[in-house]
Amino acid sequence: MASRRASAQYIPKSPLFRPHMAPGLPTTAPSAPGGGGGIPRIRRPRKILFVVLFLTVIYYFSLRHGLGSERAIEHLESLRRQQQYQKLQQSGVKPVGGGRGASGLWHGALGSLGWGPAKDKPKALRHEFKKNGLVVVGQDTVDTEHPIYDLVDKARAKFDNLLSRQSKTLAEAVTEYKRRYGMPPPKGFDAWWKFVLENDVKIVDDFDRIMSDIYPYHALSPQMFRSRVNDQRTRDFTYMMNITYDEVTLAGDRGDASRPVSLKAMIDGFRYALPEDFETEIVGSDHDLGAVILGWDQKERAHELIEDGEYFTEAELKELQNVHRTEIAGWFSACRPTSPANLVPNAQNASDAGPPKTFIHNHSPTMDFCEHPSLKRLHGAMSLDYLDRSPSELRPLFVLSKYITDSEFLQTAIQGFKNYTDLKPTDTLSWEDKTQSKLFWRGSSTGGFDKKIPWEWSHRMRLHFLINGEKGKEEEMKKDLKPVMVPDGKDGFTIQEVDRFTLNQAYMDVGLAGKPMQCQSNNLCEDIEAKIQFSPYVPPDTGARYKYALDGNGWSQRYARLLSSGSVVLKMTMFPEWYQDWISESYMRYALQVSRILNPSLSAPWLHYIPVKASYEDLYDIMAFFAGPVRPDGSIDESLGHDYLAKEIAENGREFVKEHWRWEVMQAYMFRLLLE
Repeated sequence: MASRRASAQYIPKSPLFRPHMAPGLPTTAPSAPGGGGGIPRIRRPRKILFVVLFLTVIYYFSLRHGLGSERAIEHLESLRRQQQYQKLQQSGVKPVGGGRGASGLWHGALGSLGWGPAKDKPKALRHEFKKNGLVVVGQDTVDTEHPIYDLVDKARAKFDNLLSRQSKTLAEAVTEYKRRYGMPPPKGFDAWWKFVLENDVKIVDDFDRIMSDIYPYHALSPQMFRSRVNDQRTRDFTYMMNITYDEVTLAGDRGDASRPVSLKAMIDGFRYALPEDFETEIVGSDHDLGAVILGWDQKERAHELIEDGEYFTEAELKELQNVHRTEIAGWFSACRPTSPANLVPNAQNASDAGPPKTFIHNHSPTMDFCEHPSLKRLHGAMSLDYLDRSPSELRPLFVLSKYITDSEFLQTAIQGFKNYTDLKPTDTLSWEDKTQSKLFWRGSSTGGFDKKIPWEWSHRMRLHFLINGEKGKEEEMKKDLKPVMVPDGKDGFTIQEVDRFTLNQAYMDVGLAGKPMQCQSNNLCEDIEAKIQFSPYVPPDTGARYKYALDGNGWSQRYARLLSSGSVVLKMTMFPEWYQDWISESYMRYALQVSRILNPSLSAPWLHYIPVKASYEDLYDIMAFFAGPVRPDGSIDESLGHDYLAKEIAENGREFVKEHWRWEVMQAYMFRLLLE
């Protein structure tokens, strides 16, 4: 996609300057003595040259600096102009010129010379895009462009590329599979291809999430794999599901629970499309979260064996699964000794509160606690840690949610899912019908907290305290100044300090709802209730009236609904979901380190949703960019915001649900996973 930088306007050349001649005067100079015809002579040549030079300077500076006041994003520029025109109409001001005609040329040129208003010279992209998924903002606020422009621009280009390069025929799909993974597709791939064509599934090649789960198991012999499947039967929260062309049956302690029953109904819906001789048994967990992290050493060894066409021995696996194989204990034993998690003692206590500012450009790497050890402190799911907390084990178990380095198989989470066409009109408002420009969230006090780490550190608790403060101590937020990136209306930004109370009043409607939950003791519940002012729950149609919605815990049953609502979803998470490779760069590129199965970059965030760091340190910067900066009186300067960009992201999110998060697409994912 072409750059969004404002293009220079074409300025037609003016007619050649001719001096005004008085009537009756000759148009040629007198002949020289002894000469023939006269040579034309221009009167006052110095003045003429000066005017020509002046017009040339105007022309140059107009082209050099452009005539707009802010960087143009090509596919959204019409939306921006439409929004500006509507604001002028509402204010009763008749738009004149707009800097696009002769007036724009004149003011642009004079402003470039320092004599009037004009666009500053284009800002530079002085930001560092790091492999850990973060973009580090340049420190020079004078000539540096705001990074969100570039993040939004690249996201559109990547997703468009993803859609355009999908295979169109079975032969193309087989070739692409072999190119990516260095092996032929599984038996029944042709039946799966027929199913996706019949159900208009648009994304057919990019199932790297499945392969990143499955790939290490190719280092197990068939006998060893079946033995490990059998070992899962006796685990807590498990069920067994037998799947054939003729029927799907459930068994086990959790066989009659709602989640496996819903999965059975989904598979029953495409069972007819399976090969007639298909038969398999899976073991799954209906717990919220998987619990096994595959160690870097076992993963690396698995890749080596697959490259060489060999299998693990039982003795080798036993050694790699030994929690005492390294001096590192707990979660970080799964990480390389040279990873950020293990290079510095107490790495989980690192903070990103100070400069430089950072945003997420690729969500997948930011979910890896080896690269971002502060997740251990910031996310409640990691609050419980002990010696063998992270056993490195290839455990063939179907799970609803998992850590990004978990070795289990990620399935589609069905609970709470509705097709877009089944939603109520009040749950899917248009952008113009949304009456609130604040960020909205209500949630219960779940998400994990343990006595080994203060409960106040859990991600939902921290969010509540950040926005609302401690009960009875709300005034203290007025003393807490936050440095906020404020858009300057000229592509760039400045840093302004604003107290947290003012920011929250302007931007936020966020809080815990109900009463304390998941307490380990009555005393803990009483402590939580003493410090947190709980809000009442609100129905989904109330939340749909807000332009901005926050999501993030484990796997999210509300995420599809939030995207469908037409609000911009700000998402904080450390758990990949089944569609992850369609809305974020493939994790295989980041983690597998095997060249033959690496996938080109897919889409990035900032197209369908806005990623938020687990620390929430980017929350105010994001809201200032889209909603607009906060004035000294606490109101929002919407003229410097980017409402048109927010609207586009919201609409993209809704379209993603309509096209790529349908029941049939989820079936296609599970069909492919079962074949693998």
